[in-house]
Amino acid sequence: MEAGLPRAATGLSEGVDSTVEVPGARLFVRSWGRELAARPPVLLIHGLGSSCRDWEPQVAALSRCFRVVAPDLRGHGRSTRPAPPYGPAVFADDLAALVERLGLGAVALVGISLGGIVALELALRHPSRVRSVVAINTPPDLRIRTPRHLGKLLFRLAVPYLLGMGAMARFLADRLFPAPGQAELRQVFVERWMENDRRTWVRVLWSMVGWTVLDRAGELSCPVLALCAEHDYFPVADQERWVARVPDGRLRRVPGHHAVTAEHPEPVNAILLDWLEGQEAVTTGQE
Repeated sequence: MEAGLPRAATGLSEGVDSTVEVPGARLFVRSWGRELAARPPVLLIHGLGSSCRDWEPQVAALSRCFRVVAPDLRGHGRSTRPAPPYGPAVFADDLAALVERLGLGAVALVGISLGGIVALELALRHPSRVRSVVAINTPPDLRIRTPRHLGKLLFRLAVPYLLGMGAMARFLADRLFPAPGQAELRQVFVERWMENDRRTWVRVLWSMVGWTVLDRAGELSCPVLALCAEHDYFPVADQERWVARVPDGRLRRVPGHHAVTAEHPEPVNAILLDWLEGQEAVTTGQE
């Protein structure tokens, strides 16, 4: 459920930095662009063990048309690392508080992996805060159902303690960016992933166990787009099943692997802009 990193610097440093106090934590936030009356702000939510830097390949494209806001979830990046609880509901409530404190109104959510889980949870728990959701490579069900599921979980929980965070980082990098020409992406991923606090990362991973949207997908009241990479950890067929339960749910496929926002930013950006502008057109009665 780890996500991406930049192909190259794309102006992320040109954003405006701030911190927002939410119950039990202080969140680092970076924003770009200006508020447009007719367009909702876009809230970008990163993956497990990552930060707002996940979105470097998307910022330039999106911020030309929308106000873009990207926080670091609690326990990640430059946000504080409080004691538990963590988990999708906690992250969602944090972001609902952030949206309120920043006066963003109803936002368009874009999340990758864990970020997609948080986006869906936010839409379920605080529907008035959410205009639409894009869930990129987002697992719909994290319940332990088979010995294989349990083995994968125990592996990820154990490796950081038995072999170190470096070993875990290299394992993930090889899966996220397997092509020979992606060495730079793998290197940057490892460097950034090593910034994680081991205890906090394990706590967050454990807090996600048991989460599912399968029995609640029909309660999602906003438009939802599942954006799925062809070679993601999570089979496209599983994504199709849960999206079919969403009243206004759609699915798009793109080439690539789990960190597709970094691996193939151009098609991802084109789909995001098409979706966000399409939602605006529906809202304003242009269709």
